[in-house]
Amino acid sequence: NISASNRKKLQETISENFDANLAPAKQKNDFNILITTDVLAEGVNLHRANVIINYDTPWNATRLMQRIGRVNRIGSVAGTVHNYNFYPSDQGDSEINLKKNALIKLQGFHTAFGEDAQIFSHEELVEQFELFKEGAEGDEDKRLIYLRFIREFKDTNPREFRRIKQFPLKARTARNVKKAGKSEELSNSTVIFLKSPYKTEFYLSDEANRVVPLTFLQAAEIFEANSSEPGFDVNENHYSHVQNALQVFEQDFFGTIGETAATKDKADGISKQSQKFLRNLKGTTKNEKLKPICDKLIELIEHGTYTPIPNEIKKIRVRIDKTITNAEAENLILRLAKKYDVVEENEDDSQFSSGKIDANIEPDVVLSETFID
Repeated sequence: NISASNRKKLQETISENFDANLAPAKQKNDFNILITTDVLAEGVNLHRANVIINYDTPWNATRLMQRIGRVNRIGSVAGTVHNYNFYPSDQGDSEINLKKNALIKLQGFHTAFGEDAQIFSHEELVEQFELFKEGAEGDEDKRLIYLRFIREFKDTNPREFRRIKQFPLKARTARNVKKAGKSEELSNSTVIFLKSPYKTEFYLSDEANRVVPLTFLQAAEIFEANSSEPGFDVNENHYSHVQNALQVFEQDFFGTIGETAATKDKADGISKQSQKFLRNLKGTTKNEKLKPICDKLIELIEHGTYTPIPNEIKKIRVRIDKTITNAEAENLILRLAKKYDVVEENEDDSQFSSGKIDANIEPDVVLSETFID
């Protein structure tokens, strides 16, 4: 065990057993496990190891990155670094929101600087990008231009920045295509920014009921406006455009209602897998109120009452450990149960107020703009 009281005394032993930069002749194999406080989170090389176990969630999420940086270093002898986290208890986290705060801070790092691996949770959206794009020398990545603009605006206009930050959700406006200096192709279309605990999406919705996903850069370039540009009242099309985007957002989770398996054998296989998944979920969940819901969904699958259910459960099942956690899978199962009336509409979410399940996975409409002639 290493702490501030014995770090200097054991520095040589730590280096001999865990520093891959040390000459091979000086390396030893006396210890395979190192237990330490954050005293070793900076200034040491531990990259002969490749497994990190965090027994806590620090308030300062930077510490998690610093810990991983001791092992995930150039010269590491392992091809893969495994990072495990012990999360706060559900009861404790409901009081202090520690997990959520750590996730928000780490996501800010990913968005600002890019990252190639999840650090704390499967909920993190990681992205790796170059500081310079291919092409003319000195061409900056546009994401960095927007990031720099926001930072400079915050520093030079702190009062206006706070005012904008306090805007309510569902902020909306209409913009004249010509006054905005945008392409005529945007006329009679709406750009929508949707955000849920599971993902963030930008969509372009038009009068032909088409909904096209946009990248952050595509959306940012459309949203970009001069401070002197006038705003207009939104038209009736605006609301139908937003609803179309919300439907596409939900379909990304559950697929279309008409989706069925290609063959009977395939359908039977998916049904059996879905029933097995629900039985396993019933046996492992700590939420007693979710268990009868699993039973009801199994019954619906056995009777073939709603043929899309097995496919929708399959989509949830394959996402576990890839893009969602077990707790998030429980949220989606509850949402699915409501969709097929397994949970009555007049039964509000207070039934599930044990803290184990948050049934609200509907996205928030953060911002939307309709372009008019």
